[in-house]
Amino acid sequence: MKVEIGDILVFTGNEAGVSHYNNFITGKQYIVRDISVLSYGLDDIYHEHSVAVLFENENYGTYLHEVNKYFIHLDEYRNKKIDELYD
Repeated sequence: MKVEIGDILVFTGNEAGVSHYNNFITGKQYIVRDISVLSYGLDDIYHEHSVAVLFENENYGTYLHEVNKYFIHLDEYRNKKIDELYD
């Protein structure tokens, strides 16, 4: 999934049971505030596991490579809800 600053993502749940994602609320909208590469002081080599997605007014974020597991764009979330009404 392509994620940009300003995107609105909806948390879809923590089916994997990863404790970090217990800090998020299923169905809540999160606005992307920043996307940045984390520096660990090593080689500072860019890879997907070092890119953080941070949300406005939140203390927690996610890694870019995990966005697809736990979040969905608001438009896609809306479309799924509408489809459920017609099924």
